[in-house]
Amino acid sequence: MFSPLNVVRWRGLDSFRKKILAIYETSEEALSHEIALHARFNVKDHPAFFNRANQLSTGFSVGTLLSDAHKQKIVQAQSGNGHALGNRSFSGKSHSMASREKMSQSRRGNQNRRGTHHSDVTKHKLSQANSSFDRNPRENFTVKARQCLFGRDTEEND
Repeated sequence: MFSPLNVVRWRGLDSFRKKILAIYETSEEALSHEIALHARFNVKDHPAFFNRANQLSTGFSVGTLLSDAHKQKIVQAQSGNGHALGNRSFSGKSHSMASREKMSQSRRGNQNRRGTHHSDVTKHKLSQANSSFDRNPRENFTVKARQCLFGRDTEEND
């Protein structure tokens, strides 16, 4: 199934036509007539329509206009909020060279486990684990895999 945008690109806008069926006093009347037409033609399944769903409800409508008083209330509610579109606290400013250098220094080095330390017990366990194997990684994997699978030292069985 083709998307409407792809078909418009493929065939061109001139290959489509529109017909005004009626003019209504209110948007509710127009919406109720649209619901009736969608039900009559089953536009979601009809190949001549691009609709992917039938209009079923009058509860949701696009294009609600806000009054000036309501817009002003929204502006007042968002004022003082650093994330509001009209109040960007750092807009038009830049960091000083000293600040940039501090940020650069803070991002250097390994950031994983930053500020944490292994306990003495953990350090001993890591030391034992690293010294018990040869330095050949492939051999380490096979020895460790055998130990995990069989639960015993593989030196005895080899």
